[in-house]
This record gives sequence, C-alpha cells and structure tokens, in this order.
Amino acid sequence: MISKIIVHSFIILLTATGVPKSQAQAQNHEHEVVRLGLESITPNRNYSKTLHFFEGRIKLKDSTYFFGEICLNQLDKNQKYAAILRIDECAFYIPNATIKNVVLQQMLDKKNMKTKFISIDKEDKLFREVYKKDSNTIVYDLKESPFDGKTLNDVHIMDNGNLLEIYKLTPSGPKKDIINYLNKRDNKTYNRGDFKTLKDVLASL
Repeated sequence: MISKIIVHSFIILLTATGVPKSQAQAQNHEHEVVRLGLESITPNRNYSKTLHFFEGRIKLKDSTYFFGEICLNQLDKNQKYAAILRIDECAFYIPNATIKNVVLQQMLDKKNMKTKFISIDKEDKLFREVYKKDSNTIVYDLKESPFDGKTLNDVHIMDNGNLLEIYKLTPSGPKKDIINYLNKRDNKTYNRGDFKTLKDVLASL
C-alpha cells in the first residue's frame, strides 16, 4: 500500500507544481514519505458521505509540500489530530503536529476561492484564518468546511501573541462576542446597532 501511495503522491505533486518528472525527484519524494512514517488508511467507500475533502496543499514545518484532496482535524488511531490526504484510492494521515499550514481551494461562481489554515503552538487543531488586521491581530475559527457559506465557528482572536477564545462569552453569536471583546479591550460601549455587518466589526479590531 505504501508504495502505491508514494507513486500517486508524486504524480499529483508533479501535476500541481508543473515540475518535470525525473528519477531523482521520485526518489526524493519517496524518501520524504518514508521519513515521515505516514500512516496509510484503508480506502473507505463512505469517505464522500462521512468526511468533507477539498483540493489543496499541505506545508509541513520542515517545508515539505503535499498536494491532493484534504480533510482537516481528524483523529488518527492514536487519538491525535491529523489531516487526511487522499490521492485517488489511497489516503494517509499527516499529524497536525508536523503541519505548518494548509491551503484549501474550491471553484465557486467561476472564482477560485482559497482558505488558509495554520498550526498554532500548544493547540491540537488547525485554525482557519478568517481575518488578519496585522501580525498582532488575527481572527480564527475552527471550521473544517470553509466553503459552505457560513462565516465563523468557535471564534478565537490572536492578540499580541495570545490566543483568546471568545465564542462562548454570549449565546448571541460571533458578532456580539467580538463586540463584547472590543468593549472590554478598549473600554467602549459599542452595541450591535453600531455595526451593520460582521465585516464592520472585524475592521474595528
């Protein structure tokens, strides 16, 4: 099984990057797969019904890249969070602990939509980057299906290197939660009526 995974992984890597095939490149990619000790998964006919896969690429912390169909934040046999990379009928786990970031993409209304997920120190799951004001203020959530039209889920804010979970402050939803965060941070008295949309709230961070 692992040899089949290696072959398919290399083919899709070449397709995505446009790099010419060569025996040396194939051997290098095989070395990367073996070195990582990736856990192969028995093909499952119910994948399409139970898990959501998106085309994309995974960048590891050592700058290794993998391309294929990706499903995020799944538990492997050791109950550790991992991404599942599926290539044709082959699939294997890539531990979140080894991942630097993931970019998923999908064509919507003839537009190529992309969403970035990153690894955050001391956190088990990969976080979706929702809004970035600057390197000190970034909004994340924990949605693994980024193209279903919904905006935020389990909202977190990176504030000067500190990851703050703010989703559970109120039952009113992410817009009110972020407004409450702004009020506490800036000693203000904003309310929902001061912002027409969630984007207006995010722009005030």
